[in-house]
Amino acid sequence: MPGTEALANGVVDALTDPDVTVVQMRNHGQVIGGGSWRQVIQRGTFFEFAASMAVQGPPLRTIPDADADALRAMTKTV
Repeated sequence: MPGTEALANGVVDALTDPDVTVVQMRNHGQVIGGGSWRQVIQRGTFFEFAASMAVQGPPLRTIPDADADALRAMTKTV
């Protein structure tokens, strides 16, 4: 439910994972974390773009775990 402690705690719990920067809440919208406003806007824009691709584009495929780990490592050095 909107405005509940359970909802707030769920968002906080999700954002404690350093790999999570966007939390999408069903029927509520997004919470986006970042080190600056620019980073938050970039993450939100990317999330919206990726979501539209997932809904309107061709079927998505997953990448191997090793490739995902390599991409995560790259983002930590930028």
